[in-house]
Amino acid sequence: MRLARKVGSGDQLRAEAKLVEIASERQAALVVAAHSTDAEDCIELLAMLGLRDTAPGPETQ
Repeated sequence: MRLARKVGSGDQLRAEAKLVEIASERQAALVVAAHSTDAEDCIELLAMLGLRDTAPGPETQ
């Protein structure tokens, strides 16, 4: 299978990469929250991963 290369401006590609990064961080935060023993544990684990400021998005509300 051949992957098509996306053509776009550097700014557009950076913006799209940032959206992918944000989505990945939100997904990681959801996994951490689901496996945490309590709120304190969740906060500590998120901080360890650098996800302390991850806010829920529309898909998680």
